[in-house]
Amino acid sequence: MRNLQLALIGVPIGLLGVFLKDASEIRTSGFFNGYTPIVWVIVILQACGGLAIAFVMRYADNILKGFSMGLSVILSTFISYFLFDDFAPNIFLFVGSILVISATVLYGLPSKHNPISTVCPDANKVIVCN
Repeated sequence: MRNLQLALIGVPIGLLGVFLKDASEIRTSGFFNGYTPIVWVIVILQACGGLAIAFVMRYADNILKGFSMGLSVILSTFISYFLFDDFAPNIFLFVGSILVISATVLYGLPSKHNPISTVCPDANKVIVCN
């Protein structure tokens, strides 16, 4: 629901800016003039990425989203190394990648802390949580 509310505000403001700047060009050539197949691929990837983030946030938590974003940057960097000739990774990339992967692995390990006991508000029972 929040996304719909944001879209109801953002879309009209964005369209206002587009039409104030390029109204004559849009009238003559159309709104999607200049969109190449690679642009459509990028648009579709961004839309799928947004849906994937919504899915992660629905069934996981914000911390997991942060780790998945870090891993996606590492994966994108790895793929870029093979796709683009002028890509030159440096030491900061390697150190950052090691930190992100290490943090992700450590987060996924089972906790060694003692269980936390909480009081159930309905029945005054003590529940042991893992």
